[in-house]
Formats: sequence, structure tokens, C-alpha cells
Amino acid sequence: MAASYAVNRMDTAESVVIRDGWADRTPNAPYLFTWSPLTMIDEMTMNAVHFEDGKFVESPPPLSRSEVYDFGPEIGQFAVYRTLHSEIATMPESFRQKGIRYVEWLEGSRDILLLKQVVDMGFGSTEKVKVNGAEIVPREFFINFLRQQGKLTPPEGIQVMDYERTVVEVRGGKEAGREKRVVITVDFKYDERLRMSASQKQVGVPGSIVAQMVASGTIKGGKGVKPPEQIVPPKLFFLNWPRGT
Repeated sequence: MAASYAVNRMDTAESVVIRDGWADRTPNAPYLFTWSPLTMIDEMTMNAVHFEDGKFVESPPPLSRSEVYDFGPEIGQFAVYRTLHSEIATMPESFRQKGIRYVEWLEGSRDILLLKQVVDMGFGSTEKVKVNGAEIVPREFFINFLRQQGKLTPPEGIQVMDYERTVVEVRGGKEAGREKRVVITVDFKYDERLRMSASQKQVGVPGSIVAQMVASGTIKGGKGVKPPEQIVPPKLFFLNWPRGT
């Protein structure tokens, strides 16, 4: 939606680059996941894809391209990596009439390489292996082990204090001989009142807004599956964002 808002402000849009960074600042908390580790494992075992010059391009191996980015004081500065992400699948078509030539997603955190090392050891594999005469799937074992250790949900009585920032940068048509650049920053912070993490809000709040817009008849997208940047009015979407979140 941030990309849609930015693109709509431009006569032409040549590139969309999305950078996402997060940090968990929960005091004295054990290492735990605020996002699905299965999704993260997929992003670390499947080739990243970006869109360039009218084509979808794979980038093996995963996390092969990186750059250092500063996400501000709450999150910090660290490397973000190109990974497989769903925005790349729809934005080139959604923004085709604007002249889009390049779409890329990069993400990271200070500890993203910790999980990458675990995956590189083989715990992201879906191939069966024998252990003491029994066959197991390393990925299934890893996820079940994390669940048994209580790493997939916050411990009782602990409020996750995490932050996430998504920065959408769109470059496009010239103004007075200069390239036009629009940057939109979307910040997410944990919510003590609702006992939610930043990542829970990042997914739950936008989904709720769009569901209410569909139910009220504000969105009339017709039949089939439509990406949000094609059918959701971006300005109205952000006007409906609940205050205090």
C-alpha cells in the first residue's frame, strides 16, 4: 500500500525498492521468534527473485545480495538481504503502465544470519534422514523442537518489545531535469495494551482494514484474487489506520 501511494504520486515510476528491518528489545528475554520460522527458512533456502528490465531474475544463492541500511535508533544499522518475497510477483504488472523497470525486496536484522547458519547446517532440509534407526525430516524436527522449547510464542508474563520499519523508495520521472524520488517509511512498534508484537500488528492491522473495506463495499474489485495495490485506495487505507498504532 505504501508503494501504491508513492507510485500514484508520480507520472512515471521506474523502480520500487522495499527495505525491511526489525529488532527485538525485550529486556532479559530468551531468543524467540516473533515471525514464522518456516517462512524465514523458505527465504533462506529458496533463490531470491527480483524484477529487472522487464524480467523476473533469480539470484542464487539465497541472501546473495546485501547492503547496509540504517533503520533509525530503535532498530539500528545492519545488512539487509535480497530474499524471496511476494511483492515481486504482482508489482511489475500492477505498475506496468507507469513504466516500472525494477522491483526489489531486502530484509534483515542483527540476528538474521544466526538462523541462516542453522539452515546451512541442514536444519532447513525437507529430505528424510535416519537418526538412531528412525527417519526424520530436519525441518520438521527443528520446528517441533522450537515449539517444545517455547520459542514460537512469548513466555507467560513477558511482553515482546520489538520494532519493525519498512522503507519504500520509488524513483521515476524527471522534474526540472532531475529524477523524482518518493520515500515512505512505515513504523511498527509493540503494543502493551493489546499485548501484541510489532510483527503481529504489521500483518493484523492492514488485513483488518482491508477486510472492513471489503465488507462495507468500499472495495469493489470484481471476481478473482487481486493484489492490494490494484484495488485498495491507498490514501483511504492510511486514513483508516487506527490512531495510536
